Amino acid sequence: MEAQALQFQKLALILVQTVKSLQNYSRSLEELNDQDLEKRLIAVMDIIGLKFTMPNNITVSIIKILVSILINKIDSKKDFLIFRVLDIVESMLGHVDTEIIQAVETDMFDYIKWCMVLIRTEQPLEIAERSLTSMKLICQKMRQQSLYDIIPGVSSVVTKSLGGNHKSNQKVKIKLLEIWELILVPYFQSLKND
Repeated sequence: MEAQALQFQKLALILVQTVKSLQNYSRSLEELNDQDLEKRLIAVMDIIGLKFTMPNNITVSIIKILVSILINKIDSKKDFLIFRVLDIVESMLGHVDTEIIQAVETDMFDYIKWCMVLIRTEQPLEIAERSLTSMKLICQKMRQQSLYDIIPGVSSVVTKSLGGNHKSNQKVKIKLLEIWELILVPYFQSLKND
């Protein structure tokens, strides 16, 4: 038992060190070294995959740093880095409580805006599709009241995507409609209940 606790302590230390280096990346003005960043992301994912309980402040810090790197530093065409970041964020969001969700709410809104810009500017379809999968999970986790603020932006992108001259495949359109439904149905129900 003591050996296991020691092992988790070591893992937590490696995780904190890796996250600190990612934080330096997010603040750096230099271009990212893709291979180095990918190695660090793999290390974070491997440690998180062991499913040991992390303090809330570390979980919040990791999510904030990763979202910042994703929307501010990673080239939107580098799918291998985008997918790695989204894998970690999804994995972490799957096990968090409402306190953590509220602590990262602003970051989630930033991610949603980034995702909507991806769709609007017709970035590669695989990236759009994968990003919407994460956005759907985020919308399911967030408080309904918070989601009402994004109705205009999402509605605009859905309308444009469903228009004939927009380069969206069927999967992207379906995912957008699922997200739209996730947001709009509770909204209209709340209006009915008022």
